[in-house]
Amino acid sequence: MRSAKALYYGIIVVLLLALNGAGHSLAAPLAQDSVWNVTYPTDGAVVSGEVTITGTATHANFNSYGLLYAAGPNPTAQSNWIPIVLNVQTMVVNGPLASWDTTQIPNGQYTLALAVYEVG
Repeated sequence: MRSAKALYYGIIVVLLLALNGAGHSLAAPLAQDSVWNVTYPTDGAVVSGEVTITGTATHANFNSYGLLYAAGPNPTAQSNWIPIVLNVQTMVVNGPLASWDTTQIPNGQYTLALAVYEVG
C-alpha cells in the first residue's frame, strides 16, 4: 500500500479523434508557484497515436507522481481511472511526464489526471 499521500489531481479534458495531422500548440510559461500541471495535451486537444504528455511534477516533499485517464469530460472519483504511469520517482519541470499510446483505446473524450504524492 502506498505510504505517500496524494497532493493534487490536475485535470484536463482531452478529445481523442484519431485524426491525422493533429497540431501541437505551445504552452504558456509556468507561474512561479506552479509545481504540478499538464501543459500538453491542452483542454480540448485532438490527439492520436503515441502522445507525449508534458508538464511539471515537483514538490518540496516530492515522493512520486502518476498520470491516469478516465472516459468522458466529467469523470468522478468513482469513475474507472486507468493508469498511464504510476510511481514515477523523478521530478519533472517543463518536460515529458509520460508517453500515452492512444491506439489502444476507443475514440472519444477522455480526462487526464496528474497526481503528485509527497513523502509521509
